[in-house]
Amino acid sequence: MSRVVRKRQADPKVVQYVWEAIEVIRNQKQIANMDRISNFLPHCDSF
Repeated sequence: MSRVVRKRQADPKVVQYVWEAIEVIRNQKQIANMDRISNFLPHCDSF
């Protein structure tokens, strides 16, 4: 039997930006919710 392989559906660069946003927000001792993440993403260089 062959396995069903699911490929990653998100762009790896965008995933890295999101993780970076979460890390920065957590370093500020805040909870990383969607509002804070979406406010941080325009500050990324290539986003």
